[in-house]
Amino acid sequence: MTMELVNTVTVSGEAGRFFDPGYLFQSRVPQNVLNDLKDNLGTTYFRSESENAASFFFNNIVNPIAEMKEKLQFTIGNISLVDDFVWFKEIEDMRYIPECMRIPLLYHPYVRKLASEGRIEDFGIDVDAFDKENPYQRLIDNGVIENVADCPIEDGHHVLEFKWEWHSTDPILELKQLECIRRMYELIDKDRESGSEISPTDRQCHIA
Repeated sequence: MTMELVNTVTVSGEAGRFFDPGYLFQSRVPQNVLNDLKDNLGTTYFRSESENAASFFFNNIVNPIAEMKEKLQFTIGNISLVDDFVWFKEIEDMRYIPECMRIPLLYHPYVRKLASEGRIEDFGIDVDAFDKENPYQRLIDNGVIENVADCPIEDGHHVLEFKWEWHSTDPILELKQLECIRRMYELIDKDRESGSEISPTDRQCHIA
């Protein structure tokens, strides 16, 4: 079963990346999503990386998660003892991937390709049995417009169309867990763009 929601709003302002949590514009979203937003912020939020809302988002959700994980890692001395979603600060932190993040990691297109070719460790998981679509990426992208400049303009205002899509087979994840996956994907993409010379078959490779 697939559920898709579309919210259309009109705003004025600078181009940027906007995030609509859903019920900010009176749409119906899964209760766990609403509860997660309420638990983290006490309210809903509207994000644009070109404005102060971006700082609010990272200061109140992302940074506290990162600080908590960092303190925990120092306390136990070994992240491998923890099977929980981790906010990776740098690509070097990905030398150990918690078990709960391994399937999301292998769903990343580049990592999936390398694993399918047998060029990197696949944790004993058959990536060829995965669905064609990456459900984690779709969930991350729910309610996000990457660039308002690409949206149509009516009467001098940007018309934003926010889309949300859920499938009955989707993994059940909290917002902060999705942010950890998004960060992991972001680090992988940045590492590729930097032209890393480390072979993916080398144990020194961050995603090997």
